[in-house]
Amino acid sequence: MKQNRKINLFKLFEAHPDFIIKYNSNRTFLLSTQFRKPLTFPTNISLSEGLLKALYIVFGDGHYKSKLNLTNKNYRIHNFVLEVFKRELKFDKNIWRLRILHHETRNKELMNLIKPYWLSILMFNENQLYPKISSEKFNTDMEGIARIQIDKLTYADVVDRLIEYVNMLIFTGNLSKKEYCVIADAILNAEGSVSKEYDGIHKITISFNKSEKDLFRTMFTKLISRHELKEKNDRFTISKWKNIYQLLKVFTEFNIVPFSLRPKDAYNLVSGFLNHKRTKALRNYLETIQKSPGKSFSKMAELSNRNWKSAKVTLQIRTKEFIRIKKSKNRHLTYISEEGKNLLKLIMKLESWLPILEKMIEEDKLLLNQLKEVNRVCG
Repeated sequence: MKQNRKINLFKLFEAHPDFIIKYNSNRTFLLSTQFRKPLTFPTNISLSEGLLKALYIVFGDGHYKSKLNLTNKNYRIHNFVLEVFKRELKFDKNIWRLRILHHETRNKELMNLIKPYWLSILMFNENQLYPKISSEKFNTDMEGIARIQIDKLTYADVVDRLIEYVNMLIFTGNLSKKEYCVIADAILNAEGSVSKEYDGIHKITISFNKSEKDLFRTMFTKLISRHELKEKNDRFTISKWKNIYQLLKVFTEFNIVPFSLRPKDAYNLVSGFLNHKRTKALRNYLETIQKSPGKSFSKMAELSNRNWKSAKVTLQIRTKEFIRIKKSKNRHLTYISEEGKNLLKLIMKLESWLPILEKMIEEDKLLLNQLKEVNRVCG
């Protein structure tokens, strides 16, 4: 990522006639309108990875055209945005409010348990909670859905200007590959899902509305080729082993876990790719070739415990970018290519992520089990 990319927040508002701007000091300025009281904001901010990620989580799962809010059932996503906006934009945590949505609002005992659950996990106080739990027409999980919100409109204006600025950078191609990857992770956290079949990963889906479509397409085609991103009605899909491999190559290059704040989805993606029959077969051949380079197809089949005909087809056709074949005296000798070495490195990186994701999943299970146990005892 480009270092020290700075944004002068003052200048983002300077040309807008609806705002009244006044320097407070070199570090802060006052922002107001004719009908709003002045609020203090930092003059210069760094466009850090954390801020990019938080902004595009809000872009995907929140609103910022009137009041700033974020709606999600995942407490990790809320806590991440709260922490980053406090650190980078100086949005104090006590200015946020919490609304809980649930489809079982008539279950008073459960509603009384859910309130302290969210207050505790987000570290809010009771004064920040809207007392009435809103009814959600769709079925929700036991813990319901949280919406965090700032009622003062000027905070939404700041986020709006920042997203507008970064959108311009996205469309003009003025971000680094790592920055695109960070934003892609944010979009996956907000709008993505993973489908997994018995023999490994099936596809990644990214939902969008009309206002998000062009930006999402531009974003992901900075990381993978256009033909690898399939458009279907209100969603993009990335399927087939090779296309998912191309996406994972970018994420592992920068050590960014896709679905980083949704450990179950991240685990399904990573484990699904590792358990895919093609990944397993390639790993078997490539590790064997790496240990014993310059062997014939028949010898590779023997060393890999594979059928000779199957090995020949795989090595000549299905793995051609991962190996080099050299003809010598009517024999085909196999060597691992740079792409083959990269695949093995990618596999090792993905495996290193699994214990971290497993720990996060267990933490989430523990929290929910505690809530279920209290509900069982009280019920």
